Amino acid sequence: MLDALRKGAGTWVAKIFIGILVLSFAVWGIADIFGGFGRQTLAKIGDTEITSSQFQSELRRQLYNMSNRIGRQITMGEARRFGLPQQVLGQLVTDAALDDQARKLGLGLSDKTVAESIINDPSFKDDQGNFSRLRFDQILANNGMSEAMYSYRSKKVLVRQQIVQSIMTNMTPPKTMLRALDLYANEKREADYLLLPPAKAGEIAAPSEADIKAYYDEHPKTFTAPEYRKLSLLLLKPEDLLETVEVKDEDIKADYEAHLALYAVPETRTIEQLLFKTGQEAQQAYKKLQDGEDFYAVAKAFKIPEASIKIGSFTQEKMIDTAIASAAFALEKGAYSKPVKGTFGTAIVRVTQILPGTTRKLDEVKDEIRKKLALEKAADEVLNMHDSIEDLRAGGATLKEIAGQLNLKYRVIEAVNRTGDDPAGKLIADIPAGSDLLKLAFDSDVGVENDPLPTTDNGYVWVDVLAVTPSRLKPLDKVKDQVISLWTAKKRDEKLTAMAENFVKEVNNGKPLEEIAAGLGLKVEKSGTFTRLSKHKVFTAKLVQALFATARGKAVQGLAASNGAAKPGGRIVAVVTNIIIPDPDKPAANMASLKARAAQGLRGDLVSEYVDALRNRYGVKINNAVLQAAIGSEEAG
Repeated sequence: MLDALRKGAGTWVAKIFIGILVLSFAVWGIADIFGGFGRQTLAKIGDTEITSSQFQSELRRQLYNMSNRIGRQITMGEARRFGLPQQVLGQLVTDAALDDQARKLGLGLSDKTVAESIINDPSFKDDQGNFSRLRFDQILANNGMSEAMYSYRSKKVLVRQQIVQSIMTNMTPPKTMLRALDLYANEKREADYLLLPPAKAGEIAAPSEADIKAYYDEHPKTFTAPEYRKLSLLLLKPEDLLETVEVKDEDIKADYEAHLALYAVPETRTIEQLLFKTGQEAQQAYKKLQDGEDFYAVAKAFKIPEASIKIGSFTQEKMIDTAIASAAFALEKGAYSKPVKGTFGTAIVRVTQILPGTTRKLDEVKDEIRKKLALEKAADEVLNMHDSIEDLRAGGATLKEIAGQLNLKYRVIEAVNRTGDDPAGKLIADIPAGSDLLKLAFDSDVGVENDPLPTTDNGYVWVDVLAVTPSRLKPLDKVKDQVISLWTAKKRDEKLTAMAENFVKEVNNGKPLEEIAAGLGLKVEKSGTFTRLSKHKVFTAKLVQALFATARGKAVQGLAASNGAAKPGGRIVAVVTNIIIPDPDKPAANMASLKARAAQGLRGDLVSEYVDALRNRYGVKINNAVLQAAIGSEEAG
């Protein structure tokens, strides 16, 4: 767990994503290569098969999301280096293992529960807090999902959630773990430091022609311009065809009535619970309540932690324990129940608030439904238009000519490389189909007619390569100044590093840092207190970790934080002057957060162990031939 903390400031113990559960396990270690696969079967877990198309669809979706998060197109080669295919396969294997277990346990959910889950998802609510059909459709379109696909996935996720939640309750981190986390997160240090600016390296002699040539030859990637391609794009999407479709009021009404559950907001109750180990204790507590004792006073008398009493606000179908749910939803506001035998013990429940269920009226959602139906009709028209475009392509028409004839959007990208950048290094925005389009374009050539690619908004994009500028090593005479600058910077840093390492030896042998600074005409600075997770204005994260691995009075050296400067910021020689250990008898201000995150980490470990056991029980087998075909070779990326 401490290793996870070390991987970056603010990166804590393993997290659980209950929504779409992503647990990346080492599937390669247990996978078998075996016969008997279907031609498109990529993996098999128990009785569940994962097809190549399922894997590729999820991989494309994750690749699209990753590209959006980092603000540029990610190629498949980069995705492989990031380990994304393994993560996606790990997710699919985990989901399949949980699905197999759910079937064997007989777990399931009603369509009504799934609909309520969708309606209550904050992601789909408008500014007034109501379910927005338009927002729902837009989010699904952006993620390349149909309503049926999302509902199916949601049902699967909610069933898996029942399993996961059942093994995640009442997880309390041991004191030893909390103390270790406290020491790691809250130990503070102070240091004196000397900043050696680049100028202190002195004059760096100009490189000889041989030096320049050698550096140029040793770093060809630095001076190689990538391949660029000029592309023409033809875009077709439902939103572009909205003006061509008509939606009648009777169709809106019929759709509203057919999907009434989507607009229903079920009754919600805020519930408190006193949970007892035995029925006898529950009966004793119930008598005290009947005698007029306060609910919380009774809880205190039976040593029930106050934090466990308020269990939250729920609809009846969202409560896992059906017996407790039935009792809670039969009460008036403020009333408490008789002892109820539930899944986790005998309980007395009380209802503190009731929000009646409502149904949004047709007038409130009319515009949303009209837009949805219009998009559905336009999506049908897209298929017709797709066929018309293909016919025109077969007749020899260019994308530009087709766009003009059918009044569609046409775009030319003058120059783009494999990662989506233009020659100036700027990311080209809004490339339809993202990395898939770039891969297609760079696998194609001038004059080759390519198949259209589906886009996440239920449309298509056609791409033609108009011209190719090959990758090339820039001539030395064109980059000579850059070579000299980089060579000089390297030599300066080597000289500065040698100086810093020598000063570290002198300090560790007893020479005061102030004496060294005076000899250089520099001043020793104070760092102030900092922790392992601090983002220091001068120290890099690597130097901070080095200082925490160093004894008081000892020195280390490292690169200074550049603070966004284009050139290196010099070197730092730092001496640890003070170590402040957290007092175990005085809980830290962030102890509650540490405890919560530690508990979350333990839950993650427990879920991981559970799913690993399921994998071993049901068996995980990977068809490597299909997997490699699905993700391609490293050279192809």
